[in-house]
Amino acid sequence: MAKYFYEFLEEHSEEFARHLYELENAIYSSPRSMLTHSRTFIEMLLEKVMIHENMQNAPFLTLHERIEELDENGLLTREVINALHEVRKLGNIAAHDTRQFRFSESLTAWEHIYTIMKWFVEVYVSYDLEVPDYVDPIMKQEQPYDLEEMTLRFNRIEELLKQSLE
Repeated sequence: MAKYFYEFLEEHSEEFARHLYELENAIYSSPRSMLTHSRTFIEMLLEKVMIHENMQNAPFLTLHERIEELDENGLLTREVINALHEVRKLGNIAAHDTRQFRFSESLTAWEHIYTIMKWFVEVYVSYDLEVPDYVDPIMKQEQPYDLEEMTLRFNRIEELLKQSLE
């Protein structure tokens, strides 16, 4: 896997790191997919939390019920509850709405996932593990050009402009 934001998690949870890598790569390439898979990801994460907390983890519980159950047991902060609900709602909308989704929507979900993951890492992985400050992911270019290639392209454009002026 190429460098990505949650790379620091690999040694603690390869499964979470892999899912987060896939989500990060889908932000710009497939916002709908990113949103629906974000919802699935937080559902999986909350299942793990419930198992860790020795709570009833019935497979028929909805994501909303899981959030409520964890909240009732005092395990979530208000900020994390809000982030979980926002990712849940965005994922539900993406699963049922046929419209094209914007990058801004997947970036919003990504920022909420950061809030959720920071809480999860500090509480369930290690408080000593430093979660980097949030930064928006950069859109990956399909064909990055080196300086030499850019110089050739600009020279060619300049030649074409000169020819058009003659």
